[in-house]
Amino acid sequence: MDLFDATLDGYDLEIETIDDQFEKVIVRHDIPKLNGAILEDMGLKARVIHIRCHFWDDGAHQTYADHIDFLNHLKSQELFELIHPKYGPLQGSVEQVSIKADDQEQNAEIDLTFVESLASNLADIEYELTDVEAPVEEAYADTLDDLEESVTDNILGQLGLAGEAFLEQALDPLAPLIDQYHGLNAAARSYLRQVDAVVATIEATLAEITNSTNSLTATISFATNLPGRVVGALARCLERYAISYASLSSAPPRFVRSFQAAALDLENRVEVSRQAVAGSVGAASATAAITAGNPVFAAVPVVRVAAAAQMALSAGAMFKADEEVRQMLRRSEQTPSFAATGRYLKQAADQQIMTAIDLETTLATSREMIQGAIAATASGGNGTAEDSGRQSQNTLKTMARLLLEYANTVKLEREKIVAITLAHPLPLHLVCLMRGLPYNYAERIHSINRIPKPNMASGRVNVYAR
Repeated sequence: MDLFDATLDGYDLEIETIDDQFEKVIVRHDIPKLNGAILEDMGLKARVIHIRCHFWDDGAHQTYADHIDFLNHLKSQELFELIHPKYGPLQGSVEQVSIKADDQEQNAEIDLTFVESLASNLADIEYELTDVEAPVEEAYADTLDDLEESVTDNILGQLGLAGEAFLEQALDPLAPLIDQYHGLNAAARSYLRQVDAVVATIEATLAEITNSTNSLTATISFATNLPGRVVGALARCLERYAISYASLSSAPPRFVRSFQAAALDLENRVEVSRQAVAGSVGAASATAAITAGNPVFAAVPVVRVAAAAQMALSAGAMFKADEEVRQMLRRSEQTPSFAATGRYLKQAADQQIMTAIDLETTLATSREMIQGAIAATASGGNGTAEDSGRQSQNTLKTMARLLLEYANTVKLEREKIVAITLAHPLPLHLVCLMRGLPYNYAERIHSINRIPKPNMASGRVNVYAR
């Protein structure tokens, strides 16, 4: 007797398959005065699988006592998930249970009749994808917290005990920084002028961008001291950039290019402003600047970390929105366009989904910006403590991993696109029929091709493969 491993709702079983039953629904159309009938195949009835589960006490298998818990679980009226050794995951119900138990030998055999549910056969079944937006949002908030700590490290690394005044004093968000501190030494005032120039540049840029009520940073509490002022202004500015480019989210490559260019422009503006008040001392010569008594605020790494985090956050939001559209399209494509009476049924508005190139471009740009931010915080020439930015690196790496795992999962689950060559012009609906696709797929096939006349498609055509 050969036994196979199977699972039913988390219960590990050792089974033998008794038999499987497949039955078709055949409609017979009898015509008067004609022999025979016209047969119409309406598909398969529910698949029925008969299996036998074994329980016995030998120290290596499900015990005799376990079969009692298993039987109690079978009384549930919910759908069961059976992981069959040959057919894989199946959803359905247990229609009949037959038990043979021997109390003296401490073994039991349970025969199950498992009926597969229609839901596990539907083409539009919604598989469970991990929600990438929620964990990325959490990592984004952690990145901003870590960024405040990095700015704190930069202050203490540059100024030592003199920098503690910047951490203890609560600031008025409407007043200039330079007017809120008194009794600072020359190095601290030089440093403060750099920070003031950076924040003023960021806030001036923020004022140039259209405001939006859809703000995640409004829900985040930033510290009221100097690091909180810097990181809060930067996060709000970058978020407003992302929201202003939201209209480009239907073309992800344009969105990521636009945001990347805006982040680079902001970085250049901030560094120019900082250098203008610091005597043109660059971040690369921070060590010499400290020796000369001219501390440097590491503005570039801070901007890059915040920009990379915002890019990853936007990518996660686009991935989630795209997956929702894809699921909606699949449900729509399984809905008939005409009722049984011939009446046209209005379909949902056609929406585009991200192609594999769009997905990979968004992922690649996000990871490129994250890598640039990690490199900027890892360099030792910005005058910060040796481990400054390490926490930011970890949260950025977490965001990069989340996006990569999600993109890999989506690419495996989505339909593949293959190219075929049509020998003569055909309507796209017939092309769908040839490829075993629902005719509703014609709209999607048209969207990934340049076909002037959908009723006369010819030559090389990209189609979805199942």
